[in-house]
Amino acid sequence: MRSRVNVEQLSAQILDTFSARAKRLGLRALHMGELASELHMSATTLYKLYPSKEALALACLQRWADELSAAEAAKQNPKRAPFDQYMHWIDAWADANAAISPAFLRDLQSDYPAVWK
Repeated sequence: MRSRVNVEQLSAQILDTFSARAKRLGLRALHMGELASELHMSATTLYKLYPSKEALALACLQRWADELSAAEAAKQNPKRAPFDQYMHWIDAWADANAAISPAFLRDLQSDYPAVWK
């Protein structure tokens, strides 16, 4: 059995690769078998950690939300005017979403409505 650290590292590696490809290509262009091959693992191993592309998409969105929250928290400054704080949040949001292709959002909405909500 893999150690907890190895599973977490493997999961992070899967999310890194999936995230980069999903942002660039959209979800429909991603195939779990190709992702497993790119990661030099069996599809069985991939499916043990993420049983579906929908599960991967949901984990990816959660990671992006967490990263955006962390970026926003790092920019918080109680001495800054509310409008300036808002603009910093907008900048962080724009930076986080700049690399996401329209295909990703379109595919997410049409193919994974439960995740979209």
